[in-house]
Amino acid sequence: MKGMADSVAVFKELAGGESPLKFVLCYGVSGCGKTRLCECLAIEMVRKNMRVGISEWGELVRRWKNMMRGEWHGQYEENFDRIRKGKWLIIDDVGMGGIGSNYEWGELEDIMRWRYRAVESGEELYTVVTTNLDIKDLPDRVVSRFKDGIHGKIVLNEAVDYRPDKRLI
Repeated sequence: MKGMADSVAVFKELAGGESPLKFVLCYGVSGCGKTRLCECLAIEMVRKNMRVGISEWGELVRRWKNMMRGEWHGQYEENFDRIRKGKWLIIDDVGMGGIGSNYEWGELEDIMRWRYRAVESGEELYTVVTTNLDIKDLPDRVVSRFKDGIHGKIVLNEAVDYRPDKRLI
């Protein structure tokens, strides 16, 4: 798809296993293929016997809130810790399905801070985040980690929303 070349190149580099990148933030309009790139990356990692999953940000936030107020209250920390420590973390659609509350941004900042410190200490953790928000609308402390000149990369997916052009055959 036109406008995806830079994004595709970064995701292929990650999938190839030779990338020095540990933090990738991909942003662009809704429907430009960010989720598809995450799915392809996850499939490739699973083919290499790596454990990886894709979590939608809104779904993660809802799950955590339900854990805090429901019968799964004790599982909140365990679930959150698993998110922080997994070798591969792919979070799709940050900013969607939520209200952008201080709680939501605080949890995202906590995850990114923890993973960044681990990478700085030599751990092999990979973090991929997508959003259709402009990066200036994300918390600066989150974006800063993706700007890291050694470990991070921010890539704009410039493709347009493909959904309006879909046709029933």
